[in-house]
Amino acid sequence: MSGIRRVSIFDCFEICADEEGNNFIQKDTVISYCEKPSNNLCENGGTCVNVGPNDYECVCLNGYSGKNCSRDEDDCIENSCAIGSTCIDGIAKYTCACPPGRIGIRESFIVYSGLFCHLDDPCMQKPCGNGSECIPDTASGEFSCNCMKGTTGQNCTTDINECLENEKLCFNGGICVNTFGSWYCDCPLGYNDPYCMIHDNECEPNPCLNGASCLDYGNRYECICQNTFYGTNCEKICPPGFEGRMCKQHRISLENNHLEELFEEQICLLHNCSSKADNNICDSECNYPSCQYDGFDCTAHLQPFRLCPFSDFCGRVFHDNKCDSVCDRFECLLDGFDCHEKSETCLFEDYCSARFNDGYCDYECFTEECYFDGVDCTQEIKYNKVMLYANYVSEFTL
Repeated sequence: MSGIRRVSIFDCFEICADEEGNNFIQKDTVISYCEKPSNNLCENGGTCVNVGPNDYECVCLNGYSGKNCSRDEDDCIENSCAIGSTCIDGIAKYTCACPPGRIGIRESFIVYSGLFCHLDDPCMQKPCGNGSECIPDTASGEFSCNCMKGTTGQNCTTDINECLENEKLCFNGGICVNTFGSWYCDCPLGYNDPYCMIHDNECEPNPCLNGASCLDYGNRYECICQNTFYGTNCEKICPPGFEGRMCKQHRISLENNHLEELFEEQICLLHNCSSKADNNICDSECNYPSCQYDGFDCTAHLQPFRLCPFSDFCGRVFHDNKCDSVCDRFECLLDGFDCHEKSETCLFEDYCSARFNDGYCDYECFTEECYFDGVDCTQEIKYNKVMLYANYVSEFTL
C-alpha cells in the first residue's frame, strides 16, 4: 500500500520524527480512511464507505462515476431527443433543444423515457388574436391564449362590453361608449377627463373683457358687464346715453332731467336685427314690435295670454305677489307662480329678480325656486299641461 512501510516498533521512533502529522501503527491495525471528513476522498457529493482492510469506496450521486466520483457521465449518449433537435448534457439529466416549429417535454432525468421535441408547435400558426399571448402545452401539443385586457374567448376574439359589466364608469352625465377591447366616456361640455369627473372652469382664463365678472355654469359661462358694455364677452360699447344689459336702460339726462327714450328703431339697428329675423331662434334683443318681434321668432311674447280666458285681467295681475285663482292655469301662465309656494329660496335671488320676465333667458334663473325666469325660458313644468312656446304649442310631461 502506497505511503506505508513495515518496520519494527523501535525503528519507527528513529524514522518518524515526533512532530505533527507523523504517527505509527502496529502490525495488523486496520486503517479507516473515511473517519476524517477532511480527507475529502469522495467528490461531487459522493459518500465515503470503508470496505475491507485498509480500503474505501465512494457511493456517487446520480450522474457521476469513478473511484472518487470525479467523472461526469455523458447523459446524451443515450437520449430520446427527436431527429433535428440537439441534446444538451446536464448533471444526471439532459435537455432537448427543439428546432423552430417543434415542441415537447424539453428536459428529462435519465430515469425517464419517451420522445422529445416530437410535437408540432401549435403557436406557429398564431391562433391567438388581438395581440394575445399563445402558450403551448409541451406535453399534449395543445395551446391556450392569455388574452389582452378587454377580450375573451378561446382565441381572444370576443370583445368584453365594459359598459354593460360596470355601469359606474362615467360620471356627471357622461355616456359610456364600448369599443373593441376597450371603452371611453362621452363627456358633457365642461368635462374632458377619461371618467368625466373633473369639471373645467369655463372662467379660467377669464374670457370677459372690460372689467366684467365671469360666472361659471359648468358647460358654459356668462359675463356680467360693466354698465356701458354689452356682448357675449362685454366687448361692445353702448351708444351714448344708454347702459345695462343689451343697452336697454336709459341714463338720466342732467340737462333736461328726463329719461332719454331709445326708439325701438335704434335698437333694431344697434343689434342688426334684420339679419337675425326669421332664423327660428328668438333673439331677445330684437323682441320689439318695430323689429317685428325678431321676424316673429319671438311671437310667444307678442300675445302671451292669448289662450287665457281672462287675458285682460290676468295680464294686469300677473306676478303681483297675490294669488288670483282664476289665473292659476297654464293658459294664463300660472299667475306668475303667485299661487305656488317655493320649496327653496332662489339661489341668485337679487340677480334673477332684476331680470325676471325681461324677454331674455337667464339659465341660472331657470328653476322653480326662481319662477323659471318669468317664462323667458322653455320650461320643464311638473304638470301635464299645455304651455305656449315661441310660435307653437308643446306638451310637456314630467
